[in-house]
Amino acid sequence: MSFFTTLFQTFILVFTVLICILSQAHAGDTVISGFTVTGFRSTVDDYEDEDEAHDYEYTNYGLRLKHKASDFVLYDVSSYLYNKDYSEEDDLDNKSKILKGSVSYVLHESEDAPIHLGIRIKYREKRYDNEPSNDYNQFLVSPTVTFGKSSRTTLKFSTAFQNFNYLHAQEKDQIKLSAKIAGTHYPPHKRLKLVASYKIETQTEDHINREKTKHDIFGGFDYIFDHPALDKIMARVRWGQRDTKEDDIRDLDHDYEYRTLYIKTLHTINRNVKTDLKYYYFRKDYVSAELDHESISISNTWRYIIQNNAAERITVGLKATYKDMDYDLKPDNSYEKICIEIRTGYQKKKDWKTALSIKGDFYDYHDSDKDKNRYAVRMTGEKLFLHNAFTLSLTPTYRYTDYKHQDDDSHGSVKIAFSYTF
Repeated sequence: MSFFTTLFQTFILVFTVLICILSQAHAGDTVISGFTVTGFRSTVDDYEDEDEAHDYEYTNYGLRLKHKASDFVLYDVSSYLYNKDYSEEDDLDNKSKILKGSVSYVLHESEDAPIHLGIRIKYREKRYDNEPSNDYNQFLVSPTVTFGKSSRTTLKFSTAFQNFNYLHAQEKDQIKLSAKIAGTHYPPHKRLKLVASYKIETQTEDHINREKTKHDIFGGFDYIFDHPALDKIMARVRWGQRDTKEDDIRDLDHDYEYRTLYIKTLHTINRNVKTDLKYYYFRKDYVSAELDHESISISNTWRYIIQNNAAERITVGLKATYKDMDYDLKPDNSYEKICIEIRTGYQKKKDWKTALSIKGDFYDYHDSDKDKNRYAVRMTGEKLFLHNAFTLSLTPTYRYTDYKHQDDDSHGSVKIAFSYTF
């Protein structure tokens, strides 16, 4: 099965490239991009809602092609390979092969009532090195239709069929059906933007430790102020249930219920100095895992443009974050954290640019024996070639963890990426 999947991925990409060439697309209608990244990471770098940090070695590859066949048709095909080798949790070692594709079509284009059609397809093979009972194939297909009314209101309807086929544990098989409606509305003055969505998902069979029916309710607004001290406010609220394996990066498999609240304000001090304030709350209650928790974080970011002219751009930024994480069933894993990050960037326009980030995370656990400080340095270099049509970038990252009562450790990664527009 893996051989045929790899062959199919290669065929789709080659076929799409040939279609792009034969269609004699105009310049800028096709973009090919890709990346490879290898190194060591911790699950803390991926998501901070696990009870413990798990280190792993990884090597990932990605290739994506976007092609605008006409003013009415857009294709998007991508393929990814993920390999993970955990330092201690051998049962989580795994490999994933993912193929994604989408097509969007403008059925009717007008300022008063545009209609867009689309379809999204995804296929994933996930194989665990030491736990074959967790191996599965995932297939998803999701058609969508989007309606517009003037330039102020948009409604999007989508449905999805999703199948998780476990190769060695058929009793875990899942077939999911879902429907979603999402809308955006601007009142006449257009200072206010309203957003909302509702999704319902159901499984065809009951499973232990699984929610048969899941909901997702989302709402929020943006408002633009006519005031020099406050540019904009954004607020979002969400409630629902999910499955951890719906995220490609997650390796655990649990159902959970969540609630989130997000508020952000944007402020302009002057033409070169901007700042924002962000408040974020989330709550997760797992069906079976002992990971129930809630968190509050407050952050403040400052951006300063030192120089910006036709030849170059120089920027510097500072971000400070406070986070309070509380676990219900494992209180010793609860912590408070202060994060400080400094960023600087230099761009030689139409030629190259570079950026540097230095970050420190300072953890204060309820169980003081777990206290630690984590430091990270990331540098990115990007160069343009072929009259700015080809972009090549290199991003090395180094992380160091200073434990209070454990041996310190360090790890790093290197990412190479490219993008070619023709």
